[in-house]
This record gives sequence, structure tokens and C-alpha cells, in this order.
Amino acid sequence: MSSDSNTPKIPVKLLVDRQKNKVVLAEAGKDFVDILFSFLTLPLGTIVRQLEDHHGKPQPTIIGCLANLYGSVVDMGIDNFSTEVCKEMLLRPRSVNEDRFRRVKVNLHGDATRYFMCPMFDDKSSCSKWYSNYSTSRCSCGKLMDVEIGLLEDDKVTDLVGDGGVFVSGQTGFIITDCLNVHLNSVGLVLSTLKGLGYADLSELGTLVIDVGFKEVMTLLGCLFTSDSTLTDVFLRKQSLYRVPRMNAAAYRLGQGCGNKISGEVIALTVFVKKQDRKILCFECGEDFIDLLFTFLAVPLDYACQICCFNLGNVDPLWRSFDYLCCNKGREKSTLKCMLPWYYRCQNELLYVAYQQAPIYYRCISYTSGKFTRYSLTSDINKPLVYGWDKLVPMISVDPRLKNSSESMAASSGFVKRNGRFMVSDDLTVTPLNSSSTTFLLKKLQVHLDDFEEQAISIGKNEAATLFRASFLTSSALTTAFRSLLAKNPKQNRRV
Repeated sequence: MSSDSNTPKIPVKLLVDRQKNKVVLAEAGKDFVDILFSFLTLPLGTIVRQLEDHHGKPQPTIIGCLANLYGSVVDMGIDNFSTEVCKEMLLRPRSVNEDRFRRVKVNLHGDATRYFMCPMFDDKSSCSKWYSNYSTSRCSCGKLMDVEIGLLEDDKVTDLVGDGGVFVSGQTGFIITDCLNVHLNSVGLVLSTLKGLGYADLSELGTLVIDVGFKEVMTLLGCLFTSDSTLTDVFLRKQSLYRVPRMNAAAYRLGQGCGNKISGEVIALTVFVKKQDRKILCFECGEDFIDLLFTFLAVPLDYACQICCFNLGNVDPLWRSFDYLCCNKGREKSTLKCMLPWYYRCQNELLYVAYQQAPIYYRCISYTSGKFTRYSLTSDINKPLVYGWDKLVPMISVDPRLKNSSESMAASSGFVKRNGRFMVSDDLTVTPLNSSSTTFLLKKLQVHLDDFEEQAISIGKNEAATLFRASFLTSSALTTAFRSLLAKNPKQNRRV
């Protein structure tokens, strides 16, 4: 994790209304804009973790129920997961483009992708064909794959120089409004923006140069969800990060579209509902629904922006600027598609996301007098032999959720153990199902035993998307997403 002492300081010039103590405009270069846009590429679980690490445990209302969902992974014992690495994958979710995003001056994605293989790779040919991105994976021989292997220099993502950038390469100056609309700098834009804000001249305005480091970046990330005047709150007012976020009424109408006939894969759920107000107390479910929920933590923020029709802080203006400057001007459009690492795929794929193909690398080996002397990985089979390597061995990526590399990939179907039972409360707190968890929930909610009833529903892709929106926007995700699916008469439990 970076700290403010070892990260670069990025200058940002603020045009300030001194009387109102308000940022009117900010002028910045591509380094600062790249940082803002990098927020949108962060997995939602990473956002929760970064805010908790830097500011302390946030109030759940900042980003709906996601803090509760992340906390559930933290609190669940390792014996509830398929393998040890499953928990690590969710606590530190990975992005398919994280090595590229690491070129941002203040990187919040975390450490670079690493590669590991079995320590017996030189003695057993059966151990030589696997690699993993996690050191807790096990080889077919039973040993931990904990020998790190690096990439050839040609395969590494290196820092750009000159006019290069991550998202806004080739551009030099930008104007940023208080609500995080980002535009290319121009005289006409500045004049029209000032006029639109009611300024006839600059007599009321002054300038202030701020050096933005890690601390300011983390405050920007938090205020992105809670403030509609982000720059002012971060740089001038320094208000509390954890105000209740501003949301529009659409968040509470998310479940109204549910109820059509479901086709394709479905997940069956047992629902416990309060009779009086039809509020959902909890779900009783199997591993498929838990895998769906935990996958939310690996989804990047920009995907949430695409499918959520909401007004939460200044997320939407920033995303629209990102869409316009980075994706509609000849840049790669892949950054706007929800592509997850291939090892996050689950058996029931109810989210509208895509998964990358497992990459194939080649292990390069050099020998001296028949003895192994050095090794590396490359993705280009044509280069290593030219550089003096003696042998290439194809390496296949191991799904880290498998107990060992000899298992069929079909065995890797999710994050938690198969045939388990779990309880999910309305705010997406997940606990293994037992008598203690049930009584704890009932005491917490102060519900009389005669005040709830049991129903059964099934959900498909549309309902999963509705739940994802609700988990991001509300503190009662299950009720918001699924109340319309509940039968008015519990004896006629509704299965859609």
C-alpha cells in the first residue's frame, strides 16, 4: 500500500470563489485526470478495502451494502471457502488490466500481477506445465506453487514517458468542475463555464495551487460517493468523508421491473418476510447465491455506472467524462466492458459480465552443462530463443480455486464450499447458517417469531442485475430488489 511519503505530488491549480469558499474550476494535467479516471476501474471490493484501510471502517451507506458484503468475507472462516485462495481473491480482487492501470501516478490497484510454479518443476515433467497467480495454489504433486517466476522485460508493462498517459495519452491540459466534469482545456470552455456559473469577471476569484498526494487521492475517492461538490469538500472545506450520500428516487424503484418469466439458469431461494410490511428479513440459500453476491466485489465501478441509473455523489459526471474523453475518441472501448479475470467465473453465471481467456505463457529455460541456470516467462514464443534461451515449455494457468492442478476445471465452480447453507440479511451480511446466526439476527432485528413467514422464489439474470443495482445504491438490498416477487398469500409461494 502506498503512503503519502513515497508517492509523487501532483500540482492542481484551483480557481476559487473566496467569499463562498468554493472551487469554481480546477486546471490539471493528464496525471491528475488519470488518477480520477482510475477510480472507475477499481473493483468495488478494492474501493471498500482502500477506504477502510485509510479512513477506518466506513459507514455502510457510503456505497450501499457493499461494505457489509466485504465484511462478511473478512469475518467468514477459511473453512467456509473452497480453498484458502478464494478468500484472498475476494478481499483483494484483481482486474484484467491492473498492470496497465498501475502506471497511474498514485496507484490504488495494489501490487503487480505475480506468477508462481511448483518447486519440483525441474525434477518432474508433470509439474512443469502449470503456473498460478497465487502462491497458495497447489500443484498436482501436492506441493504449494510458491516459486515465483518473472516475465521477460518485453512482456512487462513499463512506465510511459514523454506525452504518454494511461487514459488521456497525448493531452496536456484539462479543466475540471467542482462536480468532476472533465473537459479538454480551452479559452471558450473556461469563459462559458464562468458565465454559466454567474461570474461576469474574475474580481471575486483567486487561484490556489494544491499538491495532491496519496492522502488527497484517498479523500477524493471517498467524497466521490458522498459529495456533489467534491473538489470544494476535499481541498477547501475538508468536510467529513462519511456524510450520507445523495441518491435519487430511482434507487427505490429497482424491483418494480421484476416478475417476468425467467428463462435460462436460475437460483432457488428461501425467503423470510415480515408479515406487516413485507420487508425481507433474510434469505436462506446455497452456495450459488453466495458466489453471485461475492462476485459483486470483483466488478469494477465503471460497470456499475453503466447499469445503474442513479445520482450518487459525483460518480456519474466523472463516468460520463471518462466515456467521452477515453472511449468515444478512438481509445480502446474494452475499458467500458465488464471483463473479469477468468478465475472469477462461477457455475451459475447470472451477471451480465464477460470473462477473459486464461492466458498461456511459455517458460524459458537456460542450461549450463546440462544444469538449469535461469528461467522466465514470455507470452511471445518467437522472441526467447533469439535472446539466448535454450528451451520453451508451454505453461497453463491453474484456477487458484482448485485444490490442486490435476483437478478438472469443471470442479472449480465458485468461492465457497459446495453443499453449504448460508443466511443473507437484508443489508447483505452473509453468515454460514447455524442456530447461532439465526438467533443473533432475530435479536438484532427485534422480530417476534409470529411476525414473519416463509416463502420461496427463484431468480435469473434480470433479477441478479436488479440486486446488483440495489446492493450499490441502498442499505436494504434484498427488499428493494425482490419485494415485487413475493406472493401476497404465502401459501401460494411464487416461483417465476
